[in-house]
Parts: sequence; structure tokens; C-alpha cells
Amino acid sequence: MQAWIARYRAQKKMEHVWSFAGLPGGAGLLNVNSLEELDAILSEFPFGPFSDIKIYPITELDGSLQRVKQAMQQASGGAGATPQKVAARSAARRPSAFPSGPGGAILSAGSLRLTWCMLR
Repeated sequence: MQAWIARYRAQKKMEHVWSFAGLPGGAGLLNVNSLEELDAILSEFPFGPFSDIKIYPITELDGSLQRVKQAMQQASGGAGATPQKVAARSAARRPSAFPSGPGGAILSAGSLRLTWCMLR
């Protein structure tokens, strides 16, 4: 495990690695250029066969918030959009067969800067 981490730290691919306090497992932050590169790195993960690995793409918060704001403005038809207004509009258009509650679009912005998480 230590050799695997050292190799990818030296290549500037592994930015951070953590262990879970009091629990088996840990997490890390990889900076890769493609999903294929991520797959190649994780295929060498020493505990891979014994792990439940979760991948979470991440993006910068400021940019993500700006994209959500723009999407809400487009969805509401104007610059005065708020999450509450978009949810109310979405709920009003939702067929009655759907449960009530906050509505709106769930947006996902991809990034190749990925967090991997080893559990167990």
C-alpha cells in the first residue's frame, strides 16, 4: 500500500490520502486526466479485491454554485430565481401521483479530479 501511494504521489496524481479515525478504510484525492487513467491507477490498488470503492467526482464550489444559479434562472425564466421559487414551480408542474416535497432539477457537474474512497 505504501509503495502504491508513494508512486502516485511522486507522479503528482495522488494529492491527499486519509484514513478513517477508528474505522478500517480511508479515502484519497486523485487528480487524473481521464476515467481510463483512474481505472488504471485503481486497478493497482493493493486492497482493491477486499474493498468497496466509491468514486465521487468533485468540482470547485464557487463554479458549481454559479452553474446552479444559472440553471435556476433558466428554469424560472428570469434572474429572480431562488431555490424556493424553482421548487414551487417544479412542484406545480409535477403530476399528482408523485410525492409532494421540494422539487427542481438535480444537477451534476463532472470533473476528472476525483475522490476515491475505500471502505471496509
